Amino acid sequence: YGVECEDNSGLVTRIILPSNNMVGRLTDEMQTLDKLQRLDFFSNSITGSLPTGFSAMTDLVLLDLEENLITGSAFPDTLFDLESLIAYRISNNLVTGTIPQEISDLQNLEQLWAATNQITGNIPTQLAATRKLQSIFLYENLLTGSLPPEFGQLQDLADLRLYNNTLQDPIPSELFGATNLEVLRLEVNFFSDTLPTEIGNLVNLKDLRLNTNSLSGSLPSEIGRLTLLENFIVRNNFFSGEIPNVFENYEQLDFFDVSNANFFGSIPETLFGVSTLRIAYLSNNSLSGTIPSEYSSPPLLRDLFLDGNGLIGTVPEVSGGQLQELTELLVQFNFLTGTMPVSVCSLRNGQLEDLFSDCGGSSPEIECEFPGCCNRCFEGGNTAAAQRYLEKQGKESKGRVWN
Repeated sequence: YGVECEDNSGLVTRIILPSNNMVGRLTDEMQTLDKLQRLDFFSNSITGSLPTGFSAMTDLVLLDLEENLITGSAFPDTLFDLESLIAYRISNNLVTGTIPQEISDLQNLEQLWAATNQITGNIPTQLAATRKLQSIFLYENLLTGSLPPEFGQLQDLADLRLYNNTLQDPIPSELFGATNLEVLRLEVNFFSDTLPTEIGNLVNLKDLRLNTNSLSGSLPSEIGRLTLLENFIVRNNFFSGEIPNVFENYEQLDFFDVSNANFFGSIPETLFGVSTLRIAYLSNNSLSGTIPSEYSSPPLLRDLFLDGNGLIGTVPEVSGGQLQELTELLVQFNFLTGTMPVSVCSLRNGQLEDLFSDCGGSSPEIECEFPGCCNRCFEGGNTAAAQRYLEKQGKESKGRVWN
C-alpha cells in the first residue's frame, strides 16, 4: 500500500502515503532508496528535520512533506543535491532559516511551496535563476526586504503568493514582465509607493490581491486590460484619485474590494456591467456623486457595500427580476436623501437580509420603514468623508457640511 517499485529491478520508485496518521522521524536510512522518484508524506505528524541522507536520492522529482511537524532548516544543504527535483513542498511545518542563494542549483524546480513556516530574511535574487518555476508559495512567513525585480524574468510563473510577510519598498515594475501570472497575492505586507502602470501587462491574471499594504497614488487605468480577473482586492491602502471606470470588458469578475483605500470621485458605472459580479465592497472611501442606476444590473450580486462615503441623491429604483440574489445592501453614512424605493424594500421578501441606511434620528436623511424595510437605521451623514473632502479642497471643516 502506497509503495511502487520498478517492474524489472524491484527497486522502490514511489512512496505515496498522504494523510496516514504517520508519526516519527525521517531517517538517514532512506538514502538506500536511491531510485526513489516521488516521496509524498503530505498531512501526517512527522517530526524532526530533513536528514542528510536525502542527498543520495538524486532521482527525486517530488518531495511533499506539507502539513507535518518538521523542524530545522527549510532549505538544508542536502536539498541542493537533488538536481532532478521538480516539486518541493514543505508548507505548514515548523521549519526556519533563510532561503540560501544555492536555491538556484535546483534548475528543474517548478513548484516551491514553503508557506506557513518561520522562514526569515530576504528573498534572494538567485531564486529567479530557477527559470522553470511555475508556482512560488512563501506566504505566512517572516520574510523581509524587497520583492526581487528579477521575478519578472520567470516566464513560466503562474502563481506567486507572498502574502502575510513583512516585505516592503515599491512593487517593482519589472515584476509585470512575468506575463503568464494568473495569481498575484501580495496582501498584508508593507509595499509602498504607486502601483506601476505595467500591471496592465498581466492579461492572464485571475486573482489580484494587494490589500493591506501602504500603496499610494492613482490606481492606473491599465487595470482595464486585466479582463480575466475574478478577484480584485486592494482594500486598506492609501490610494488617491478616482477608481478608473474601465471594467466594461471584464468577463468573470466575482469579488471586487476597494474599501478603506482613500478613493475619491464617482462610483465606476462600468463595474455594474459585469454580469458575473457577486461581491462589491466600496466602503469607507470619499466617493461622491450618485449611485449609478446600473447598480442593479448584475444578476449574481450578493453584497453591495457603499457605506462610509459622500454619496448624494436618492437610492435608485430596482426593476422587476433584478437583484434577486442580493443579501446585503449597505448605504449608511452617506448623504443620500429621499425615500427608500418600494422596489428595494420588496427585496426584503426574498434574499435581502440586511438593508442599512441613514434612517435614524428625529430628522432622518432617508425615509425607510423600520424594521420592515431597513432593518438597521443610522443617524447622521458621513462627517469623516466630509472632512476628507474639505481637506482635499484646501478648506476647513466646521462639522457636517454635506446635506
